[in-house]
Amino acid sequence: MKIFYNLAIAVSMMLLASNVKAMTKDEAKEMMKSMAEECRKKEAASEAELEKMINEEYPTSKEGKCMIHCLQEQYGVTQDGVYQKDTVKSLIEMMAGDDENKRAAAEDIAEECKSKTDSDKCEQAILIGKCLEEGGKKRGFKAPGE
Repeated sequence: MKIFYNLAIAVSMMLLASNVKAMTKDEAKEMMKSMAEECRKKEAASEAELEKMINEEYPTSKEGKCMIHCLQEQYGVTQDGVYQKDTVKSLIEMMAGDDENKRAAAEDIAEECKSKTDSDKCEQAILIGKCLEEGGKKRGFKAPGE
């Protein structure tokens, strides 16, 4: 399954999208890999789980899912495991750039995903990632290089 809003990748790309419009898919993957390395080590996720994430698949191990949670915390998508709707909205607006329709959709996407909760912060990270992916796809967002 093609995953644009694998949140770890998406958040990183959202932060860069307004300034790095011409990034290729390979460049985006390499950048994401270096950005995720700290969380991979912190959560004891395997290199294989990192590669899975970089290749647009959700991690399946507890450690891999926790790596996604770590990235969400790092970029303010969650804070102490609590979803930060306003931060997510701002990140999506950055991704939208000058596209007013996509900028307007940021509120809806951020709102849709605030209900994605789980008592396990790592499982919640996957729920949030999938929600953002779905919301972005419905509104025409694309990954760098697409």
